Amino acid sequence: MPTCQHCGSIWSWKDTFLQVIKFKMKMKCPNCEEIQYQSAKSRKRSQLYFLPIIFFIVFLNLANVTLTIYISTVVFVTILILLFTPYTIELSNEEEPLW
Repeated sequence: MPTCQHCGSIWSWKDTFLQVIKFKMKMKCPNCEEIQYQSAKSRKRSQLYFLPIIFFIVFLNLANVTLTIYISTVVFVTILILLFTPYTIELSNEEEPLW
C-alpha cells in the first residue's frame, strides 16, 4: 500500500482506490492533507497492467467467442486489474517526469 512521503502514514486500500479512479495526478493524503503524486516508476508499471486487457481482446476475437463471453471476460479482467492497482502505487512529494 502507498505510504505518504510527507507524514509517513500508510494509506488504506479504500483511500488509494478512490484516489486512483479519479485519474488525477495529484492525490491528497487522507491523514495530513498534503498533495502527493504517483511516482514515475509506479505510473509506468500501472500502464503495463492494462496489457492483459488488450491480450484478452485480441485472443477472444481470434477465438470467435460469443459476445456475452467476450464482454464478461474483458469486464472481469478489467475489474481484477483495478482492484489490484492500489497495492502497487508508490508516492512521491513532487511530480516526476514520466521519461
